[in-house]
Amino acid sequence: MKRKLIVLLTLVLIVGFGLMAQDYYANKSFKESEKGSRSTWARMKFKVIAGPTQRHKADWDWHAHPVGDLNMISHIRKNTSANLKMDWGIADLNKPKEVFSFPFIFMHAEMEPIFSQENLDTLREYLLRGGFLYIEDCVYKNGQEDTFFQSMMRHMQAILPEATIKKLDKDHEVFNCYYKFPQGMPYIQGVKGEHFGLFGVYYKGRIVAMLSPTDLHCAWVGAWFGKHTTKESYKMGLNLYVYAMTH
Repeated sequence: MKRKLIVLLTLVLIVGFGLMAQDYYANKSFKESEKGSRSTWARMKFKVIAGPTQRHKADWDWHAHPVGDLNMISHIRKNTSANLKMDWGIADLNKPKEVFSFPFIFMHAEMEPIFSQENLDTLREYLLRGGFLYIEDCVYKNGQEDTFFQSMMRHMQAILPEATIKKLDKDHEVFNCYYKFPQGMPYIQGVKGEHFGLFGVYYKGRIVAMLSPTDLHCAWVGAWFGKHTTKESYKMGLNLYVYAMTH
């Protein structure tokens, strides 16, 4: 008799905990849905020009260290009400419909990119449709070069010749829209001087893209910089995302 009672109580506890778990996940799902429609973070897929000793990078330079993206996504989810999917999408430049499905796309690499005319047309159409690009240099060679950044500055001028590209002032909204950066773009690594900072591509009064050589992404990875630098990189990344999604 005692054995039957013990078995019965065990079953009751199991069912009870199961119902509690269902309620917990139901509530968690409900809270997630309160954030609104699901949004996404995407990386642009493209090829780069790689030298004889770096040919292995030609196909994967566009998505180096994806853990950095996941860490940044996690920071946005924890610190805002953005219902951002805990994953990163792929915006393949050879698949225009795929590219057009993302409101925000991150471009990051070390080497000079290779674009066909169709690729350039897709980038232009994406920006004209209201998409936003954040373009950043993946610093290499001990920070002595900013190859990808300089190359993309030239490409953006060719993609949107009617646009104006200029360095953003310290009091620009992107430096104050969530966290405060009174000194402007935080320095992580790479070149300094006149090429350092955050540059906006202005088209008909709207910033359609931003470019920087500072390599926030490298700090998002969380393996190579101290706590302060890593924290600053997350905060600036959040500002960029908030600005892009609200303008």
